[in-house]
Amino acid sequence: MVALNDSPGAWAALHTGIMLAKQEKTKLALTYVYEVPRALPLETELPDELEKGDRILEKGVAICDELDVESESKFLQARNAGPGLVDEVEEDGVDVLLIGINHAFRFGDFIFGSTVKYILSNASCRVLAVKPELAQPEAKPA
Repeated sequence: MVALNDSPGAWAALHTGIMLAKQEKTKLALTYVYEVPRALPLETELPDELEKGDRILEKGVAICDELDVESESKFLQARNAGPGLVDEVEEDGVDVLLIGINHAFRFGDFIFGSTVKYILSNASCRVLAVKPELAQPEAKPA
């Protein structure tokens, strides 16, 4: 399973998932989690979030199709992405969850967000955290 959102880390996780799926000759489950604010019922549909999730999942499926990897997409609604993904992994019997991590540094240390921390602490399967490559600074002409 690949957890998708619109971050560089998530797209790096998708490309890593595609490489693994080709190697293992398996299908990828692409999952987008729509976080519902606590002030609203969990079933609440917010059109902007639904559109964003559909766009991200469609892009993920298109990338898989282009690279000849079978995929399925799933849209989850949860209060928080971490618990939503951990519950889904458990329910679906997922072997590996791929998540993207993004560059966040404080005082020189790499910082994980609450979603990544929750998944790493609670997932019942293997978790592969993928960091996108750092952009290389452009060389200045001599």
